[in-house]
Amino acid sequence: MSSRTAVLNAWLQVRRYAVPTWMIDAATRCRLAGDWRGACAAANVDVDLDLAAIAREHGRAVAGAVEDDLHHLAPDLLRWHVGRHVPQSTAPAREPTLLASYRGGQLQVLPRYRDTPGPLLVLRFAGPADPRRGLQANRERWDVRRTGDLLARHGGRLPFLAGTPHGTAEGIITLQDAGRWQDAWRLAGFDIDALEDASPVLQERISAVPFDLTTLAASARELGGPEALVDLADHFLWIDGHRHRVRARNDRADIPPVLPTARVERPVDLDLVRLGRLALDELHPLVAAALVAGHDTAAGPPSPVDMSPYGVPCGTAQHLIGPAGVPHPPEEIRREQSLHALGGAVPTGCFAAHLGWRDPRIPLPRVPRRRRTTVQEQARHGDGPALTAWLDAGLDPHLRTEDGCTMLHLIAWLPDPAPLVTRLVAAGLDLEARNAQGATPLRFAITSGGTVAAIRALTAAGAATAGWETAADQAGRYTELRFLATA
Repeated sequence: MSSRTAVLNAWLQVRRYAVPTWMIDAATRCRLAGDWRGACAAANVDVDLDLAAIAREHGRAVAGAVEDDLHHLAPDLLRWHVGRHVPQSTAPAREPTLLASYRGGQLQVLPRYRDTPGPLLVLRFAGPADPRRGLQANRERWDVRRTGDLLARHGGRLPFLAGTPHGTAEGIITLQDAGRWQDAWRLAGFDIDALEDASPVLQERISAVPFDLTTLAASARELGGPEALVDLADHFLWIDGHRHRVRARNDRADIPPVLPTARVERPVDLDLVRLGRLALDELHPLVAAALVAGHDTAAGPPSPVDMSPYGVPCGTAQHLIGPAGVPHPPEEIRREQSLHALGGAVPTGCFAAHLGWRDPRIPLPRVPRRRRTTVQEQARHGDGPALTAWLDAGLDPHLRTEDGCTMLHLIAWLPDPAPLVTRLVAAGLDLEARNAQGATPLRFAITSGGTVAAIRALTAAGAATAGWETAADQAGRYTELRFLATA
């Protein structure tokens, strides 16, 4: 798998699971009502800033400017563009992302836990953050006053859109897809003669980056005035925005500013749409409306909750499995389970669908395997309403993931898991069940970047804490201190 394919796959996961439709709707309602804190809560963005403290330390004008930006912040749109743990081709992941700069500080967003899949993003006023990772020059990705600028970041038109003629932009991208980076740069009007003798390492890096060549020179003129750099790890490309010339440098002595990655690379939504990975209607509504004038039918990613019956070959027959379970009496299921436990053949058909849901050693058929993966991804992104919707639709709560986690393990990253914990315990799930690594749900939540709310909910439900954590408050303090140590 190419590095670009891996990046697109990671961003597709963000698009599918990190910003569900209910989150977009809830955050939008709060934002339109003037409740920016409520919008952040709806989008699972933690707020770690104090406007009064900013006013005391930096003046009322700075605090007023920050508050004005916060009232126009679309946190759901920010989550759409920032994502979680998405590898970047030219910048390190999991560092603070700069949104705006003021006298004395910056508005930033960062992951709450850097080395775990926890869902929270944290909004804070701090500094400094690496401007190369910033969206300060791409407000269209978080500021509702500027969302219409997104099309300009695509060069003023959306390439490969049905009904549009094939032009220079399409030709550039086609050459890049084919690995012909020199031809792509020349078609975009750049003089790259100075790169003819570039090292193979540099040429490979240039080829791997999805440069937005239709806007790169303009970005250099706008942000560098007129020259700017592109950071390629231990090399730099010097972009002359007026003469459309490019050359390599391996130091930053007395040279222009470095362009943010967001102004260097092609917007990921363009590639996801043109490659058929996402439909226009599956984009965030603000993104779709900005890219295609009058397109007002986008509602975000469709709900993946689907408990429709599915068929499996079972012996010589084709059986239909629905929410009610497999069409076999309990004694037949117990017999298959016993035979497998005694070293018999791996269950197949209906028995694999039923037993494999609760035992990761038994391979699941395609449909329930896909459902299990979807539930895991939604949990990793903190989507409690989706897990509730699955259970309401008839999902068997006794699933085990491939690494042995139960649904009580998966609630670790939810911002408000208490109702689900109560429901799952009532359904018979074991608070002391252990995954493949031997971790109970409580231990898993604490050691895997779970939310404080999840730790407290599990402890309140009766999860054992003897020997290492003695109370929910102690567990909560441990998690909060760990966050402060890594922020």
